[in-house]
Amino acid sequence: MELFKCSNVHAIKSELIGNVETPLGNIVLDFNVEDRSTCNIIPSKLYTLLNGRGYIGEWITKKFRAELLLCRPNISTPYHTSVQGYWAGMWRVGSYTDINQCFFSSTWRKGFSWNYGGINSGEGLECQIWDDGKTSVAIGTEDGQRLIVRASKNDYFPERFEKEINPYNAVTYSREGLVVPIHNLHNNDILQIQFIIAWSKEDIPAWFAVDMDGKKILESVMCT
Repeated sequence: MELFKCSNVHAIKSELIGNVETPLGNIVLDFNVEDRSTCNIIPSKLYTLLNGRGYIGEWITKKFRAELLLCRPNISTPYHTSVQGYWAGMWRVGSYTDINQCFFSSTWRKGFSWNYGGINSGEGLECQIWDDGKTSVAIGTEDGQRLIVRASKNDYFPERFEKEINPYNAVTYSREGLVVPIHNLHNNDILQIQFIIAWSKEDIPAWFAVDMDGKKILESVMCT
């Protein structure tokens, strides 16, 4: 584990991670490089956070090192509201060579039970919510403007992306989820992309839960 620094972690037997079970079906967090999916590959190493809040998986190839922090950070919802469940998935990827195209995604697996999904974004947030009439499930990620701000600070996002990213289409919506495409990753680049998944009886608590700053996610699980 090199890209995340966490207190109190313990190595455990490696197995597939990145699958989030919700009342409406399973959502998978994936990093895809030149049409090769990471989610179907058992991590090289797997760690558990000893505070009981999650896991870190590590994949190492000739082209990249990828680490996925899958955790339950402290969240905030409006007064007198709560969510039934939630997970945050944060990717950090370091490239060992130039990579023409890759993408990060948070999408539904086949077999979901929702009957409606729609965009519900806000300032700094790209969000989509799905519903079956009883439960709302939200997926959120940082919007293009937030990514540009992070690039300007070289905050786990290459500085050149400040000018290369279009703030209005940095995130792609589909019927099944959200995708963050990245073009022209250079050797030794390091970048971070996050997705938060939350569900509740109404859409408002879930929406607030997925609108979270990356630094707060890391702080609440004692990672940097």
